[in-house]
Amino acid sequence: MVVNGLLIMRETVSLKKINTVLAATFILFILWFGTEYILSPETTAPGYGLPSWPSGDGDGFLVIKGIRDVVLALVPQPA
Repeated sequence: MVVNGLLIMRETVSLKKINTVLAATFILFILWFGTEYILSPETTAPGYGLPSWPSGDGDGFLVIKGIRDVVLALVPQPA
């Protein structure tokens, strides 16, 4: 754009950039969420309303949930 003989460059934020930032933020959130369940399920679960540590056959539930969340964040999803 030229104003009074000066070239003024305007940088516009495109919708593609906004979508990319939002998608990256969402993926990082899912990675953080899943990693918390893998590293410390006993302290993470009560904050999200799940039982602190299932007993019996449910021992691995929270760790599997964390692994599922991490894989979900890393695998590309169809558009």
